Amino acid sequence: MLTCDTCGNEIEKAMASCPFCGGNLSRRRTSDKTSYLETINLKVGMPTVEEAREKLKLKLDSARHRKLQAVKLIHGYGSTGKGGAIKISIHSSISKMKRDKYIKGFIPGEKFGSIYPETELFTGKNPFLKNDSDYNKKNEGITIVIL
Repeated sequence: MLTCDTCGNEIEKAMASCPFCGGNLSRRRTSDKTSYLETINLKVGMPTVEEAREKLKLKLDSARHRKLQAVKLIHGYGSTGKGGAIKISIHSSISKMKRDKYIKGFIPGEKFGSIYPETELFTGKNPFLKNDSDYNKKNEGITIVIL
């Protein structure tokens, strides 16, 4: 199984690049599953808010089952740049998941960097997070979920 380093989609067969976004493909070793940041792209296919929420739940269930420590959600930030409906709904869902102790926490992309104490708390326990391409980029279109 190949995984796109850019969008996180899994590709069954060998290809030169990702058919979804054109990104680089890499093969993940089974032993690495808990120490890398898997990407869940919630905006692929332009889903409705409800479809994105359903995908979120399924993908987080799978990640927890595989004992991943964290995942990166790509939800976009809306065409106006002021926070789209999917982002707002996803943040509401994961806030509830945190209250219910289904997840340990989350870091909005705009606060995913070394100057934020809450981020440093999570990166201290999960140092591989600092290797992500969005670390210190203030990307409002992503959220890191700590499982």
